[in-house]
Amino acid sequence: MTISTTVVPTRYWHRLEDGRVQCDLCPRACKLHDGQRGMCFVRACEDGEVVLTTYGRSSGFCVDPVEKKPLNHFLPGTPIFSFGTAGCNLACRFCQNWDISKSREIDTLADAASPEGIAAAAERLGCRSVAFTYNDPVIFHEYAIDVAQACHERGIRSVAVTAGYMCAEPRVEFYRHMDAANVDLKAFTDRFYHELCAARLEPSSCRSSRTISRTCSSTEGPSSCLGVVAILNTIDECRRAVPPRAVNPELSDDSRR
Repeated sequence: MTISTTVVPTRYWHRLEDGRVQCDLCPRACKLHDGQRGMCFVRACEDGEVVLTTYGRSSGFCVDPVEKKPLNHFLPGTPIFSFGTAGCNLACRFCQNWDISKSREIDTLADAASPEGIAAAAERLGCRSVAFTYNDPVIFHEYAIDVAQACHERGIRSVAVTAGYMCAEPRVEFYRHMDAANVDLKAFTDRFYHELCAARLEPSSCRSSRTISRTCSSTEGPSSCLGVVAILNTIDECRRAVPPRAVNPELSDDSRR
C-alpha cells in the first residue's frame, strides 16, 4: 500500500465478513467500505485497512499557562505548548472549537508538525509540557503517542485534554504515555450524551478516569481533572453524581444561569 506522509497504518480495527472494516478505537465502531471515512473524519479505509490520514499535521499551536488546560497541582505556573489537529468522534452541539473539530477541509491542517518537531519547539519555547487539545487526541491516537514519546526523550511532559471516548485496549495504551489528563465529563446523564453529544456516557469519561489512576506515566503520580458542562443537569443530578462535599448545598437550579 502506498502511503503519503500524512497517512499511516493503525492498529485498532478488524475486517468484517461483508468486506468492510470496523474501526475499534472508539465505541462508535465505524464500519467502512474502501474510500470511506469514519465519523471522526480523520480515520479512513484505504486498501482494506483503517489508516490515520492526518499524521504530522496540525491546525495550530499556542503557548498557554498550564492552568488553562485546566490542571490542578501539575507543573503550576509553567507554560504548556498546545496543539491540535482536526476532527472529533463526538458531535457536541455546544462545541466551542467546532470549526476545528467538525472541519471537513484538509486545509485546516495547514502546519507540518512531526513528533520530533513539536518536542523541539516546546523545548525551544521553554515549555515543560505539551498538550493535545483543540480537538480530541483520541482520534489521532498513534500521532499523539509518538509526540508524547518524542517529548519524554527531552524531559517534556505530555497532557491530554479529552472526552475519553475510547475502547478499553486503546484507552490503556493511550494513557500509559500521558503524564496528565483533563477528562472532560460533558454531563452526568446518558440522556445528555445521547441528545447533545451523539454518544453515550458510560464508555467515555467515567471509564477513562478509572484508567488514568492506573496507567498515567507521571513519576509524580497521575494528575486528572474532570471538567463539567452542566447544560441539561439539574442540581439534584449533580448531587447524585458527585461526592456531597463537591457541591455547595446552597446552590439552586437558578445558580447556573
